[in-house]
Amino acid sequence: MDYTSKIIRGLTDASLFRRPLVIADSSKLDGGASVYTLRTTARELGLDYHIVGGTGEDGDTTDYLIAGMDEMDVVEAAVMIRSASMAGVSGGVRDHFQRTMGKLLGYSEEDIDSFIGSDIAQSCACACCGGKAQ
Repeated sequence: MDYTSKIIRGLTDASLFRRPLVIADSSKLDGGASVYTLRTTARELGLDYHIVGGTGEDGDTTDYLIAGMDEMDVVEAAVMIRSASMAGVSGGVRDHFQRTMGKLLGYSEEDIDSFIGSDIAQSCACACCGGKAQ
C-alpha cells in the first residue's frame, strides 16, 4: 500500500475512533495527492484538522496535515511540529518531543520507550524529531 493510501486509511480509522491522530507529510504523498486534497477528505469525515509548515526528512520545507477527532490533540500536535521545525530539537527536548508525539498518536508507554531507545529515534534525519537533516 502506498503512502497516500495509508493516510486515507488512517483518516478513515480516525473518524471511527480507531486511532487518535493522522499526520501526513506533503513531501511523501504520491499520485498527485496533496495535504489540501486530504484536508477535504478529513473535513468530509468529520475530523478536526490543521495544516502547518515544517521541515521534512530531507531538510526542505514541507506541509503537514494533522487530523483527528480531538481538536486539542490536533492543535497540540500542530504546535509541536511547527515549533520543532522552527527551533529544532535536541537532547532532553528531543525525548519530550518524541514522547509527546507518541502519546498523541496513541502509542503505549512501552512502545514509546522502545522507540526512544532505538537506533531509528537516535539517528532520525527528520529535523522535527531532533535529527540533523541530510
